[in-house]
Amino acid sequence: MSIRIGAEKKAEELGYTIIKNPSLDSDNFNDLMGILAIGLFNENQVKQIKSLNENVVFIGTNYPLDDFDTINGDFARATELALEFLRKNGHKKIGLIGAENQSSLFGYRKYRSPSIYTFIDYMKYHNLLNEDWVFVKDTDEPNINVGEELMSKVIDLPLDNRPTAFLIVNDSMALGCMNIMKKIKSIFLMI
Repeated sequence: MSIRIGAEKKAEELGYTIIKNPSLDSDNFNDLMGILAIGLFNENQVKQIKSLNENVVFIGTNYPLDDFDTINGDFARATELALEFLRKNGHKKIGLIGAENQSSLFGYRKYRSPSIYTFIDYMKYHNLLNEDWVFVKDTDEPNINVGEELMSKVIDLPLDNRPTAFLIVNDSMALGCMNIMKKIKSIFLMI
């Protein structure tokens, strides 16, 4: 979200018109110089955007975009760094709370989001993966409610079989997880 906000602020400073969350079949696109598309897009959306203007830069999409300039964060490395931090601080029982929209991702893995598959690969490599502690919802809205829903499932685990720390894939979901933890007065380390 901070990338989007920063891009919008700079575009406004430079005098550009911003069209947020438009219907892609709108007539608003006649005089576009280019498109900065921020977020996750599926194949059909990419085709629609391309039909509007050939000057497109995608930021943060997981869909393979060989024909476009793309900017993506290194979520795999960020995940590794977070897990290294947790392990360095004595955590071995680490859970994952995440979300991904299967229709906007590609690949052959069960989980295709870089944060999620890196978590699984890293934990397997260190012989720490417990699949009972991996909570992932298929949704295109990884928000506070999803965090609350998934953390509520953790509470159903036996007390002696709960993670001591969680990797949570985004800030909104982390807030939802913290809401549940406050309700049960439990302390977890969340990154």
